[in-house]
Amino acid sequence: MCGAGVLPARMAAEARRQGWRVVAFTFGEAPGVERHAERTIPSRLAEPGAVLAGLRDAGVTAALFSGRFSARDALGARPGDAAAHAMEARAGSRLDVRLI
Repeated sequence: MCGAGVLPARMAAEARRQGWRVVAFTFGEAPGVERHAERTIPSRLAEPGAVLAGLRDAGVTAALFSGRFSARDALGARPGDAAAHAMEARAGSRLDVRLI
């Protein structure tokens, strides 16, 4: 899960060096990550249903978040998909600490 900045590419390179298959879901500008990923999938924080489906389709069993993520993108986005609304309902709030 790639937020903005150079850290996602560095982490993808290291994961690849260690033998991991890297599928990158990008949520911002993550320069260079595509060089180290088997697949790069542009994603939106407001659409977690699409991200979860993509993870499932790619056979991803572990995830790592790196780079900068904007709480405004995740929490301020409306209307969001059905998964976003379900997560908000379970969390009881759109506060980041509750959603996490």
